[in-house]
Amino acid sequence: MLSCASRARAHTHTHTHTHAHTQACRMDPLARIEAYRLLARCRGAQDDATGACEALESAVNESKAVGYVWMEMVSLRDMLQWCRDGEEAVRARIDAVTAAFPARDKYPATEVKAVKAETGAATPEGKLD
Repeated sequence: MLSCASRARAHTHTHTHTHAHTQACRMDPLARIEAYRLLARCRGAQDDATGACEALESAVNESKAVGYVWMEMVSLRDMLQWCRDGEEAVRARIDAVTAAFPARDKYPATEVKAVKAETGAATPEGKLD
């Protein structure tokens, strides 16, 4: 996948970048995160676990960069499907992300519990009741 900078260098026309190209480089962060998650599923379906893990790590990094902790958590959850090496480390990352949720009412407790149960992540005593 070419970055915006790579696409700009590859651009052989002498005119300035079009509005569409400029908008493409400013894609919504949520759309980029979901695109990385989709890319991971596609690579996983092609038996490219390494590629799937790389795409999911990009989704996690993008989520962190914009402060989307929920998307960070679900991207980490997705890693458990494709990234067999380091499952315990991924579970620990899920624990750290969910423990740092800024406001309980923003993240439905039942959904957080479901993700934690699904991933085997720990739920601290008294949290997310």
